Amino acid sequence: MLVNGYFKQTKSPLNSAIYVLPLFIIYELGILFVSSDDLPTVRNSVDVLIRNIFENLGTVGIYVISIILIISLFAVFILNRKKSRKLSLRSTHFLFILFESLLWAVVLHIFLLQSQLFLLNENSRQLLQQIILAVGSGLFEEFLFRVLLIGIIVVILNLFFKEKYWYKMTFAVFIAAAIFAYFHFIGEFADEISMIPFMIRFLAGIYLGYIYAIRGFGVVAYTHSFYNLIIIAQQ
Repeated sequence: MLVNGYFKQTKSPLNSAIYVLPLFIIYELGILFVSSDDLPTVRNSVDVLIRNIFENLGTVGIYVISIILIISLFAVFILNRKKSRKLSLRSTHFLFILFESLLWAVVLHIFLLQSQLFLLNENSRQLLQQIILAVGSGLFEEFLFRVLLIGIIVVILNLFFKEKYWYKMTFAVFIAAAIFAYFHFIGEFADEISMIPFMIRFLAGIYLGYIYAIRGFGVVAYTHSFYNLIIIAQQ
């Protein structure tokens, strides 16, 4: 019962929205202490996408994804306002989420071994900058490529197929993983696209996609962030 209660509650959108708030706060507070001019050149897919779309907005464009995330989290609370009255948050659940996510991150690292996926710029001048970017990358990439992209694909598939949820989810996970991998090769500082690095990122996208499908946004966001931090620790 305790195990079932943990998995059920931590996977729910409402609980996930609450549990990822520390990641968001850590990232935003970190940015306040790090000058944008001093940030190392780190190419993650969300950074590329947001810069390309909102480059004409100047500084405002940097905060667009944060604003979208805040609005989405607020929408989750509104849509689940009846459930929120019965919401029961447990500190032990949050600790277990951290531990579970760390385990998923270790598994991901072992699986990818010495791949260059998600490696932050090794010439970064300050460890603090790397940690902040690692946290933000895990949070925002999972929000964009798992929550939004997979969600949109599943909604579209629901228009044509009413049943077979896992068939639709699998298709969405694979499509999102391919787009996720491709965006790592876009931008001035990105690597030249080649099959092996693409496949490594593609497999990672599938892995993270299924974690999201099975365990929800909170766990996959922490998993991605912990993986980035493991890479930093090995530099």
